[in-house]
Amino acid sequence: VVEAAGSRIQRFSADGDFEKLWGWGVATGGSQFETCDSGCLTGIGGSGAGQLDAARGVGVDSLGRVHVADEQNHRINIYTSDGDFVEAWGWGVATGAPSFEICTAVCLQGIPGGGEGQFSYPHSVEVDRATDTVYVVDSVNQRVQRLASNGSYLGMIGWGVSGIWLGNPTDVAVSSTGSVYIVDLGAHTVLKVAADGSLMTTWGGYGSGPGQFDEPHGVALDSHDNVYVTEFWNHRVQKFDGDGGFLSMWGSQGTAPGQFITSIEIAIDSRDDIYVTDSTERLQKFSPAAETRTEDLLDEVLELEVPAGIQSSLAANIDITIQILDSPSIPDHVAAAQLAAFIRKVEALSGRQIPPAEADRLIGWAEDIIGSL
Repeated sequence: VVEAAGSRIQRFSADGDFEKLWGWGVATGGSQFETCDSGCLTGIGGSGAGQLDAARGVGVDSLGRVHVADEQNHRINIYTSDGDFVEAWGWGVATGAPSFEICTAVCLQGIPGGGEGQFSYPHSVEVDRATDTVYVVDSVNQRVQRLASNGSYLGMIGWGVSGIWLGNPTDVAVSSTGSVYIVDLGAHTVLKVAADGSLMTTWGGYGSGPGQFDEPHGVALDSHDNVYVTEFWNHRVQKFDGDGGFLSMWGSQGTAPGQFITSIEIAIDSRDDIYVTDSTERLQKFSPAAETRTEDLLDEVLELEVPAGIQSSLAANIDITIQILDSPSIPDHVAAAQLAAFIRKVEALSGRQIPPAEADRLIGWAEDIIGSL
């Protein structure tokens, strides 16, 4: 989690347990880069090596390296997963020269501008882990830049390239097929761009209805390439399919669990758990739509060599099982018992016994799902 005002980065477990943080002066208050795991201090903002100044977005590559959009320093900082500073990218960050540079030990504030690999208040960063291509939302320059894993310039989205113009882009996400999703806060829209840079579709428009936005800000994708978008002034999260078809939404204005005050950033982990920050200086974790995870589980049950002739009978059991597993009003033990009964039904209809280890795995998965509802 990047703290813009605190000039530091915090790392937590998936359950929200604090692990460590890093930034200048976070351990001793000294004017140097430090990491800390207890008794930590607010970071010291600035432009030194590993130092942050109003940092915003964060992205992680296939090696676990953390890329941070260091907004006021007009550069991208890179750290190991343990918080060790690796390098920074930007114009003039090493010597002050008006060209793209990489610094590792002594770093300077970047020179803002619109050149290749140059940034002007970068707002967000995302890494395509399949290729380690880095996408930087260069908001003031109204574009998204594509950089290789070594920082070299690959291209950009915006400025009329392939007919695409951006007003005020704030976040970017990349699908499993390489499609790029860009949130344009100023235009109240989301753009889907192909891997070759061509525009595929755009959706949204100003408003508060399903599929409309009032200053969308963050975007993230789940393992099914569904698209989740946060909004400042509608105080909610909307979910779409990969082509912009509206699926669901949640949230309202407030500070109760599940409510937001100007929802800001969103991230989704490998288990499809959803993390959302808002202006109340908190991070909320949500289970994925329960039907997604339970349907995946039941799909696995159906893959256990069940004869095609009994699919209709199993379909009815699947519907009932999903309803019970997804219902927050049904006690956990009842839901777990329902899944166990479903597995036994599969056994009876298929004429074979599911191996105990496999049944235990499925039931364990179900109990894990139930515990996250």
